[in-house]
Amino acid sequence: MRASDSTGRVTAGNAMIPVGVALTVLSIPLGIELPVKGLSVASLLQVAAVLCLLPASRWFSRNDVLLLAALTVSLPVSFLPLTLITDHEPAWLQIIFFEICFVQLFLFIRASQHYPVRIISRLWVNIAAATAIVVGGYEFLFDRQGYLTLYFDDKSHAAVALTCLAFLVLWVNDSFISMPIAILLYFVSMATASRLVLFAMPFLAIAVLLAYAKSRRRARNALAVYGHHLLLFATPVLTLWLAATSLTDNLASRLSATDQAAAKSTLAHFELIRLAFEVKVSNISFLLFGMGPGGFADAVTTSGIDTNRLAAYDPASYRNVLLGWQPVHSATVSILTEFGIVVSISAIVLVVAIFSALIRRREWTMLLLLISVLIMTTFYSSHNEPFFTAVLCLVAACAFGVDATFPLRQGVEAPVSARDGSLRGRT
Repeated sequence: MRASDSTGRVTAGNAMIPVGVALTVLSIPLGIELPVKGLSVASLLQVAAVLCLLPASRWFSRNDVLLLAALTVSLPVSFLPLTLITDHEPAWLQIIFFEICFVQLFLFIRASQHYPVRIISRLWVNIAAATAIVVGGYEFLFDRQGYLTLYFDDKSHAAVALTCLAFLVLWVNDSFISMPIAILLYFVSMATASRLVLFAMPFLAIAVLLAYAKSRRRARNALAVYGHHLLLFATPVLTLWLAATSLTDNLASRLSATDQAAAKSTLAHFELIRLAFEVKVSNISFLLFGMGPGGFADAVTTSGIDTNRLAAYDPASYRNVLLGWQPVHSATVSILTEFGIVVSISAIVLVVAIFSALIRRREWTMLLLLISVLIMTTFYSSHNEPFFTAVLCLVAACAFGVDATFPLRQGVEAPVSARDGSLRGRT
């Protein structure tokens, strides 16, 4: 793939940016754990993606540099209140991880304003989807232990990653085949037995129907028309069939009214969210600087907040709070409470800006993805996984970046050709 600077000269640095986009996409389904604690295949891909995206830093504005500096400084500072009050040690691995996430997001957004990410991502999203289906199929046939994990450290992380990938397949592809692939990915995510996927079900259904309507309008012969009719008929039939197979047995049992453990787990999640906000406002230093990623449990015990309800709902989580390592179990709430006010406000502003831009551009599939991922991750800590940042990068690129259907800003390189994917420099 060729890449040119503003003078039309081919530059190796610019040529690495599409590689960074590809690696970011491939990190979504590859959360496979490595022997080193805290590392996965996705972690290595994320670091490599950031290195490849570094040339995009030349498009940083002064405000970008100042905001990125404020965000990076706020991370170690967020541990100060707890460190001064208790003997809580800063989580240096988490600091490094989130610093990488901040840099990746800034680089990706700026790169997307010069490179049409949707077109570059098309091949890699399809490869990622095929990889997830193959890994899930292998685990189901040969290595299943009650439910699928796709070798992530947590089945719920795998569930959210695959559900997001289903939306991305619909976004990058205009072909008929994208719909059955997206549906298949969703069914694989259901086999994780994570209830989080149910939050996304109505939004994915709308996204599939939008893709169906768009694809159906393009049908030019009888075979294509019949294919669309077959998909419309086969999807609910396949859904009912899969619901009766062993693929979703574990999810069905967790949704059963007799599963008291699942019900108490839900109540415990809400209680953890309530406790996080109560701790946040209990101390002005927590309110301004945060308690550090992973500092929630120590902050609760230090603040002397009543945790009896959590003990009643989930004794294991209560013990973990006392031991100092219980997470909030909510990505959204963790960002708003454990991180400092600079990160919290920046996150809110970014999400609102993305929402507005997606609506303005009528990018309904990505809007539905954003709504789904926000709801799902409100009830689970997914922000500490590389796929969370990767998905946010792609959604932001759709909202703020160039695209074949939108005009370029003055002085920006011409977009990738929709047909051959080559980059043409501005002359």
